[in-house]
Amino acid sequence: MLALLAGCETRQPVATMPEAAPVAVPPVPAVSIRPATRLLRDTVDVSGLEYDDAANAALLDTLLRLGTRHYRLRLQAQADSSQELRLPSATVDSMMVGAKPNGDFIYGVKHHYNVRYTIALLDSAGRQQFRRTFTKPDFYQLAGRELVSESEPIRPALIGYNAPRQWLLLRQEFGVDGTDWGGEAFLALDLKGRMQRLTASNAYGGGGSDCRIQQSPDGQAVITCHELLMPGGRHQLLTKPHAELVAARFLSDTTLLTVYQYVTTRRVQYDGIWVNENTQNSRRSHEPNAFVLSARTGRVLARFRFDGEVEALGYHLPRLYVWQTKSYYLPDEYQHQLRILPRDKPQLTLPHATLI
Repeated sequence: MLALLAGCETRQPVATMPEAAPVAVPPVPAVSIRPATRLLRDTVDVSGLEYDDAANAALLDTLLRLGTRHYRLRLQAQADSSQELRLPSATVDSMMVGAKPNGDFIYGVKHHYNVRYTIALLDSAGRQQFRRTFTKPDFYQLAGRELVSESEPIRPALIGYNAPRQWLLLRQEFGVDGTDWGGEAFLALDLKGRMQRLTASNAYGGGGSDCRIQQSPDGQAVITCHELLMPGGRHQLLTKPHAELVAARFLSDTTLLTVYQYVTTRRVQYDGIWVNENTQNSRRSHEPNAFVLSARTGRVLARFRFDGEVEALGYHLPRLYVWQTKSYYLPDEYQHQLRILPRDKPQLTLPHATLI
């Protein structure tokens, strides 16, 4: 650029400065995924994990360091216009294609196409370790056929590497453009690409839980928002009959908290379409609905009633971790109580104060 400017200059400068040596621009460093360190363990709220969309956007083709070895992970989602997907019955959502200037909707069959979701792992020399490809029908039973069919192509996202199991933990998200309607599935692959787990996870846009796919700080347990994976290959469902999962969050390496809303399900009809609708079950309004579980065995360590959840396009569990007291604080405005859970002994939980 300096040479081009000099060539275009018609006047000689009055004085010249000595030319500075060119500065080398360092290459952009590759992203390295390592097991999480816990240098400030007492200050970390392990119940507050959220997905890092910025990090997931960067992890499309990047270097990973798993233990002492280096790999390259590639994540892709490619629409296949040659494979059109048809829903078994047309619904309002699946037929809506646009709106007239006066606001009336125009109905017609929308075209939904298949998507190929590809996960590939290469070693440091570029040799392919595995390549796994999934399509939309692989997820029908996990996230719902209509949602998956209408979903935009969304790349798989890496949650992290689970060292105890030597698994890559991933989530496959589904969402309809221009709406809050979405959901996700959980995938676990070993370093040879063999499927170790493929389950449902969470929903978005209504009824979803305050939960994220997450491994405990030591990696011994994993929450998928559908089940708890424990050491030794054991697993336990986090869902319950006649109940919605409000929240599932780790409290420590060895414990987690689950909260439920007991519901009654009935069939109702909207615009000629029959759907299941959940309403709160008032008969069970005094039963314990919050449980502290062992992340090692799934055993219930404590149970209590909690009605402080907030629902707005999904549930949210209000909570605060105070590292000075090593405790979680859960305000329950409905019961006018403040629930305290000591991190190291949450089974000793008690309602501590009365809220005005």
